[in-house]
This record gives sequence, C-alpha cells and structure tokens, in this order.
Amino acid sequence: MDSSSLRTFFKGNFDLKEFLQTIYGLNYIELKTFEIVMQLKNADVNAVMEKLNRKDRVLVNRCLKTLTDNKLVMRKKTSAEGKRGYWYEYSAIDVGELKRQILDLIGNWHKIAVEKVEELDEWFGKDDQQD
Repeated sequence: MDSSSLRTFFKGNFDLKEFLQTIYGLNYIELKTFEIVMQLKNADVNAVMEKLNRKDRVLVNRCLKTLTDNKLVMRKKTSAEGKRGYWYEYSAIDVGELKRQILDLIGNWHKIAVEKVEELDEWFGKDDQQD
C-alpha cells in the first residue's frame, strides 16, 4: 500500500475487501481465494482452481499457503480408505474467529503506534511549551 492509499485508509475511505487486504497483507487473488474457501466450507485445490477459473495450480497453492500462514485457512491431510495417496482439504475459520483475529491485530497495531508516537519526543526533542 502506498502512502496515498494509506492516508485514505486512515481516513476510513475503504471498503471491507480493502480493509481485509490491508490488515492481512493480501493481494486480490489471495482475498478471492479466501472468499471461495469460506463459501465452500471444505475445499481441495482443484475445487478452488475451478471456482477461481484458474489453471495455475502453483498460484492457487501459493494463495492457500499465504492464507494458512495468516491463520485464515486451516489445512487437513485427507485420504480415501483403502487407497494410496492423500490430498489436502482447506477450510476457512469462522466469522467469529475472523473478527477476534482482526481485533487482536488492531489492538497490537494500536499499542505499537502509540509507542511510535511517544518516540517523537526522542527524535525531535521534548517540547516543553504548554498550549
């Protein structure tokens, strides 16, 4: 996000998708992948690829990895009984958990932001003037 869009973000001029992208550092395709996994409840890579209308398995796997790293999606190893091999199923966290995560991230960010504001005294020298 560039400084212009960051100013816009702080003014509150953004939609929910932009908010989620900013909070989690997601790009458009990663956010779209998250939406699809939320809709499908349990999905393998092929189901996500089909919904995204993408043939690039590497791209979809990379998106799912980013979502897993951000704890937005969980991955479970699955296999069919009596058959060799396995695949991964992905499921999104529920909306309640998503809200909790976001509020935790905002709380942590707020704490750090306040600390950075306090560092202004050290950087510019303490202002002894009282208004």
